[in-house]
Amino acid sequence: SSLDSLSKISLSKIKMGNQIAFAAMVKIYEEKEGVVQEITGLDKVNELNEVKVVVQNIHVGEKFMFAKNGGVSLFEIIIAADTESQLRAVLEKIESVLRVKIG
Repeated sequence: SSLDSLSKISLSKIKMGNQIAFAAMVKIYEEKEGVVQEITGLDKVNELNEVKVVVQNIHVGEKFMFAKNGGVSLFEIIIAADTESQLRAVLEKIESVLRVKIG
């Protein structure tokens, strides 16, 4: 399956003391509605140093629906990195390892 997250990014430049960092809150959706049968790669996402928070809204066995039909995102992930390019690399890594099977 293919995750559809890059269009759901809120990218911000934040100042922490004297440092400037880049942060993003990513909402991850699937391309189709249905019952979540399997989620893989979540452990690898949680291991990334730049990933600060992972909220899982839908679990295996639950129905995923598009927001327009009253549903919510599968995941909400907060990422912080020193540079925008580092942040985008982390987003690509998340998309490459996180897999959701919808039936």
